[in-house]
Amino acid sequence: DSRPHWYFEPGKHGGTINDIAIHALDFIPWMTGLEIKSFAAARTWKAFDSKCDCFNDAAQFMLVLNNGCGVLGDVSYSEPDSHGYKMPHYWRFTVWGTKGVIEFNCIENKISAWIQGEKEPRVIIPEHYSGPRYIDWFLMELDGKEAELNTAVVLKRARQALELQQMADHFSD
Repeated sequence: DSRPHWYFEPGKHGGTINDIAIHALDFIPWMTGLEIKSFAAARTWKAFDSKCDCFNDAAQFMLVLNNGCGVLGDVSYSEPDSHGYKMPHYWRFTVWGTKGVIEFNCIENKISAWIQGEKEPRVIIPEHYSGPRYIDWFLMELDGKEAELNTAVVLKRARQALELQQMADHFSD
């Protein structure tokens, strides 16, 4: 099993949304330039063989961005451990817009685009990201320089993850 034993000890795990969704809560505003306006729904439940009743290993949520766009997320521990992080479903994003759909994931170095008016999907190979890394932003902030990712943003995303987890914890079937 790829997870440490404390995941399955009562009171040790902060929740599946808090553990996994925080990365999406960080990435989506960075990717879109839009802020999270509200949480529409969240739930967690025990769906897989997770070694203890205290661990809800499935989680889904719905967000609303500040332009009204809806975001649906599933951050369940559903990928087979034996494949590690190699499956294209791992961190897959599908973005629907008024002029088409794009889909990408963190495994394959491509973006698939289905554009309105075109007959075939496009495959886009993105350029290698050469911008600042997390450590660069951290060092910039230490030097008193303005950084895109800074302590205020990190704390905001952590609070959002905790609030979304709390919403899920209070959901009942």
